Amino acid sequence: MRMRTLKRLGTIATTAVGAMLILASMRQDTFHVERSARIAAPPEWVFQQINDLQRMKYWNPYEQKDAGLTGRFGPTTRGLGASYSFDSDEVATGRMTIVGSKPLRQVTLRLDFEKPFASTVTTEYTLTPDRGGTKVTWTMEGPANFVHKLMETAFVLDPLIGRDLDRGLSNLKVASESY
Repeated sequence: MRMRTLKRLGTIATTAVGAMLILASMRQDTFHVERSARIAAPPEWVFQQINDLQRMKYWNPYEQKDAGLTGRFGPTTRGLGASYSFDSDEVATGRMTIVGSKPLRQVTLRLDFEKPFASTVTTEYTLTPDRGGTKVTWTMEGPANFVHKLMETAFVLDPLIGRDLDRGLSNLKVASESY
């Protein structure tokens, strides 16, 4: 009787793991998370907060997640080619580089992660004038490797990443409105 119960539990567990692996393999090969906020500041002020990695350091939600995070700026901190390397046991290790900068309209960054696993993600900030202020849309997208797909099968990552983007937009709002 006891052996039969263990066998059934083993079969159920194996079937569940197999189903999860199959579902993960069927997921999209890319991910996309997007959040927006209205900021009561002109696009000029908001753009300066985003296009300058030294200023971004103060409102970036990932900087606030780990007090032990260490960072190093590249030779340029503003505009096209500006870069910032970061190392954290709690967040990630990698480098961000501004790869697109359209004054008052858009800033695009390439995030090259080394840890917890190697990946490259694109994050973009789009600014639109909005009723005397600025609407900022922050997107994050990139390839979804099998580990990412497996995590997305077990947990919905959009709310997890989206929570960070919302926090960052809230911080950006405070930084821009008090600029």
